Amino acid sequence: DTIGVRGITAMTDIVDVVVLRFVGATFLHALASGLMGYYWAVGKLRNSVKKYVMIGIAVATIVHVIFNTLILTFQNIDFLIYPSLFLVGASFFLFKDFEKLKARSK
Repeated sequence: DTIGVRGITAMTDIVDVVVLRFVGATFLHALASGLMGYYWAVGKLRNSVKKYVMIGIAVATIVHVIFNTLILTFQNIDFLIYPSLFLVGASFFLFKDFEKLKARSK
């Protein structure tokens, strides 16, 4: 009887983690793509696309490493808020940078 309850609880925890990681990975890759697009656009404006694309790859890689480190450090479902907050915070900075870029290009 208790084995069944523990099994259901474990299965629920697994589903929660998989869903959160799927959503987190989706947002992470969207953020990384946005970073690449931002640096590509900066490169276009400054006539140095190759240089800024390389910077974009480096920044996107660093963001990916930070997110993966947070996921591995905070395995417990209760602590997956930290990687999520990291993605939300990073996306606010990206939106802010795109707004500056848009204003500068006018």
